[in-house]
Amino acid sequence: MNEDVKVSIVTVCYNSEKTIKNTIDSILNQTYKNIEYIIVDGESTDSTLKIIEEYKNQFSEDLKIICEKDKGIYDAMNKGIKIANGEIIGILNSDDFYDKGTIECIVKRYIELKKPKKVIIAGEVVLFNEKYEKILGISKERFLNKIKTLENPIRHPATFVTKNVYDEIGVFDLKYRILADNEFVLRAYFSGIKFDFLNKSFTYMSDGGISNSFKGNIIKIIDRYILLKNYSKGLKKYGLFFSYSLKSLIKNFLPKSLLDYYRENDN
Repeated sequence: MNEDVKVSIVTVCYNSEKTIKNTIDSILNQTYKNIEYIIVDGESTDSTLKIIEEYKNQFSEDLKIICEKDKGIYDAMNKGIKIANGEIIGILNSDDFYDKGTIECIVKRYIELKKPKKVIIAGEVVLFNEKYEKILGISKERFLNKIKTLENPIRHPATFVTKNVYDEIGVFDLKYRILADNEFVLRAYFSGIKFDFLNKSFTYMSDGGISNSFKGNIIKIIDRYILLKNYSKGLKKYGLFFSYSLKSLIKNFLPKSLLDYYRENDN
C-alpha cells in the first residue's frame, strides 16, 4: 500500500504507567507506518514519562512529546492537534489501544473517498474491562437520531478527522469539561462537514473513567445545559435537558445487568 498519507495520532496522559505501554505498542504495531505520534503528558508523577522515554529510539523523528501542565484533557488534546502535521488526526487515550490494522483501514477509506480536505471518518469501539468485551456500534441511522437530540452520535476514540476540519472550525471548546467532543461533532455537522461511517471496530476502549462516575454525570449535566443553550431554542431545549439529566442520574443507580441492557439499546 502506498504510504504517502501522513496520519497524526495524539495521546494525552497523566500518571498512566499501568496502561501507556499497551497504547504505545498499538501504534508501533500498526500495519501502516507513516504515523506521527504525539504524546501530551500533564507532568506525570509516576513512571509514565520513563516508559515513554524508553520508546524514543523506536519512533525516531516520528515521536513528539509535550510535558507540561494543562487545563484539562481537552486542553491537552488541543495542544497535540495544533502541532500535528498529518492529513488525518486521531486521538487515542492512554488506557485505550488500536487494532493493528486500524490506521491502514482509515487511510484506505480516505483514499477511496478521493482524499477530501474536510471529512470525519468514524468507526466502532470495543468497550472492555477484565470481565467482558462489548462492541459499541455506529450507523448513519444512529448518527441522525442522536443529532436530533444533540447528543454525541459517534464513537470518538474510533474517529479520525482531517487537519483541515480543525483548521476551519477550530479545536475542542474548553467551556466543556466532559462533553467537548460532543460539542465538536455538533459544530462540525452544522458547519456542513462530511461524516463517513465504517462498520468495523478500530479501538479497544477501557470501561471506566470520570465520565462514567457519579461526579462525571453531574459535570455532564452542567455541560449539557451549556451545550443546549448554544444549540437549541425555545421549549425544546428544556425537554432535552430534562430527559438527558434524568437519564444520566438514573444510570448511577442501575444494577450492572440493567446498565448493560441500557448500553445495548443505546448502541
